[in-house]
Amino acid sequence: MSGSFGGTQSVFKRFCLAQILIINDDLTISEILVRILSTEGHTSQSVSDVQEGVDLICEQDFDLATVDIFVSQKSELVIIQEVTKQRPEVRLIAMTAFEAQNDIDVRGFAERYGAVKSFKKPFDKQHVVDVVAVKLQV
Repeated sequence: MSGSFGGTQSVFKRFCLAQILIINDDLTISEILVRILSTEGHTSQSVSDVQEGVDLICEQDFDLATVDIFVSQKSELVIIQEVTKQRPEVRLIAMTAFEAQNDIDVRGFAERYGAVKSFKKPFDKQHVVDVVAVKLQV
């Protein structure tokens, strides 16, 4: 039942257009995410350097950022915590290829440090679309 709103997808497209930053050292993953998000009407920018990403988040008006955990020498968990303190309105989504690293629940730690959600790579296109849409509504 699509109702008078034209279906869920069109509602998300009308109300969830966002500026999204992708912080990932894998150019292919970044390009895939940019493509997925642009088909949903979002504007995305990607950077491979974590510090550059943090600087951009502090300087520009992003609604959401994806952060690849273990992309640099500096712990992305600390970066998630820093950004959450400096720009709490920017929703952070952590992604990682690891469920656990040295018996540490990586995704759980990311969420405890301030990420609003985390997901494991490889990811499904629809899962990314759904997570972003839900987190932009919060």
